[in-house]
Amino acid sequence: VRDAEWRPGDGLIVGVLGLSRPYVKVAFGAQTDQSVPRMKFLAQSGCDVNFNKRMVFSLDEGPDCDGIQMTVFDQRTVQAAWHGDPVIGTAEILIERDSGGTLVHEKVELKRNGSENSPGWLSVQYRVMNRDVVRDTLHFVGAHSLRDISNTMVSVLKTPVGVNRLLETRPKQVTPAAGALFAGCIQEKKLRKRLEQLAASFFREADSFSEETDAEVLGRLAPLSREFLLLIADFAQPKKGEQLDTVALASEWLKNLFLGCAEVDQSVAGSGTSAFGSERLHRWLTS
Repeated sequence: VRDAEWRPGDGLIVGVLGLSRPYVKVAFGAQTDQSVPRMKFLAQSGCDVNFNKRMVFSLDEGPDCDGIQMTVFDQRTVQAAWHGDPVIGTAEILIERDSGGTLVHEKVELKRNGSENSPGWLSVQYRVMNRDVVRDTLHFVGAHSLRDISNTMVSVLKTPVGVNRLLETRPKQVTPAAGALFAGCIQEKKLRKRLEQLAASFFREADSFSEETDAEVLGRLAPLSREFLLLIADFAQPKKGEQLDTVALASEWLKNLFLGCAEVDQSVAGSGTSAFGSERLHRWLTS
């Protein structure tokens, strides 16, 4: 990317230092998300930048929208006070809603009004996750690779209600004690923050998966399993005389989460419909 809109002071900032902090903002209907700025020096003639950002949008919230709008900005500080961050360029991708869950690769040219030459291009990948595919993957986890399960969970947990799903499906032992109103609210806020941090770590790891085997995925996610068990140990409130089994609670939590996302009634979910009690899950939680 190169040649952002001019701002006062660019003679020094861009011309001499070659400082550029590009980031991309993406909109699908009313839904928006953006990457973090990537600082580059000596970028007077442009720079290559990997935004490395996965974004999740709901097709249900944009039933009449098929275009993903992308705008690349160059972050400024004081220079942005009057007119905001300068635009490098914009692009649009028309998504194929019936792409069957396959990964689609697109390379699009950036454009900007008043600029004769293209200020760069974006390489984009997207996948339309069909609700039935999500249900099938999370209901019958034993029939899918851990890489596919991880990608599906990212698409579920990156939605605005992702952390709420985690809170709603936790075991009853990981809830504030009855009658602990003020203290319970504080604990709830702390738990939500810990879950947000854990989810962010999971996203970073899952976003880097490519062709890993199940064993390799288990190894990559092992540190997160320990964080998950530690979180349960910190917030669980077992009954008096009851011994805390963090592995059992973690298994129950994941079972509730998967079945909840798959929209399966847990009271009728047979033991043979999924692999929640499989050796694979136990290996992850005890690795």
